[in-house]
Amino acid sequence: MEDMVPIGDIDFIGDINPLMFLKNVEVKGVEMLPTGISFAVEIPQGWVTHVPGWGFPDDSTAPREDPGNLLFTVWAGFFIEDRWRASGFIQKFDMSAAGNNIMAIAPDKGINNWQANWAYDGRWGLLANHQPVAGEFMLLFLTAGNGRFSTNGGIKAERSNIVLVQIAEDGLGVFPFSSAPPVPLPPTPPDPTVLTKGEQAILGALDQLDSKWTSILNSVVQHEVEMGNQVTSMYDALLQIVGLLKTIKDRQDRAYESSGPIKIVLSPRG
Repeated sequence: MEDMVPIGDIDFIGDINPLMFLKNVEVKGVEMLPTGISFAVEIPQGWVTHVPGWGFPDDSTAPREDPGNLLFTVWAGFFIEDRWRASGFIQKFDMSAAGNNIMAIAPDKGINNWQANWAYDGRWGLLANHQPVAGEFMLLFLTAGNGRFSTNGGIKAERSNIVLVQIAEDGLGVFPFSSAPPVPLPPTPPDPTVLTKGEQAILGALDQLDSKWTSILNSVVQHEVEMGNQVTSMYDALLQIVGLLKTIKDRQDRAYESSGPIKIVLSPRG
């Protein structure tokens, strides 16, 4: 019997705020019918309220007939301007469908039933200006007795759980709800052959690092080869120079041996 929308996340329009109402009734299903919204719910006897004089006569000047016991009030709302907004609307004296099909056009007013028969004047604030569209979610729940406006009396601080229905283009649909908690499925073991996004990112970074490292090594090897070639060339040049110097020296030595020592003769001047 969980609320599908936390009640603290809802702005309530009107002078009745069900924030602290006791949640003691479960809505087990909702059916959107051509004649209105029907609820699969068991109303406890403690919810029933009798307010003498309530009724809906055709002639407003006529005395109001006693319609009997008030069972509950239908609350509804929509997500408008970044907030859930809801209010009490339809007071129900029986279990028939409430409020007409909200997407159908009210023949006497030429507008959809939500604006014609639900939020039909400024008392409902932003809800009165709202036009439901297909695919939109509608919030629904029930409160005991009267939940429309406090001036009507008969307020009881009890409510049902809050449910959501998604509006179809024709405004019709069946929405069963289960009170049983969902059975948790056992976790699926990860497939060792499938990499997570994080693992894929790490491998990609490693590939880039390996590519850069290979490039650096290739550059170092190439540089060493070039340096080795230069050293070899310099060594060969030095060997050639040493060979030339040795050749020159040998020639000088042979020349000296063949000519003998140089004799210097001094003659006196006459």
